[in-house]
Amino acid sequence: MSPQNTKIRVLPASMHIHNFAIRKTKKAIYMKVKTILIVSAAALFSLACNNDKETLSVISIAGNYHGYTLANCDYFKNTYNAHETITIVENTNGTAKVTFNSNSWGQFTIPNAQIDENAGIYTLTGKGQTLMGMNGENSSYECDYTAVINSKDNAQMQFKVPAVMGGLTVTFLPGSIQENNK
Repeated sequence: MSPQNTKIRVLPASMHIHNFAIRKTKKAIYMKVKTILIVSAAALFSLACNNDKETLSVISIAGNYHGYTLANCDYFKNTYNAHETITIVENTNGTAKVTFNSNSWGQFTIPNAQIDENAGIYTLTGKGQTLMGMNGENSSYECDYTAVINSKDNAQMQFKVPAVMGGLTVTFLPGSIQENNK
């Protein structure tokens, strides 16, 4: 027999094994794709639930806070001002807008304060602007905001304005000066 006329014949049994291996591989790929889709869907549902919780946290603390302020800077210490109000409003993106209009300290606006909740205690942080001045001339300054809120009657909020009077810190506390300084 010459090498040119030699034919290799595939046995039917080996062909059957080859088809079985291809079917098994296709099934394995199908199962992997199915698993990836299920895990992806679970992750998306988890993220959707997390956003609802953040929105509920802002709603839980939104409203007006009535109290007084204590201010400190390089030029003075422990300066109190009564009858102050801070307002917290929910933004559509899950953050909070904080506004504070004071006759003594100016207008503070924190447009997107981030919120965190742990065991019913809410912590807010953010950056914003304050508009303050004297004799009718106002200037805008950057400020940092932090707050720890247990309830409307148990909260502490702080505005830090580094560029004013060597670093002005205005701390807001609910209630009245007399109640808290007995």
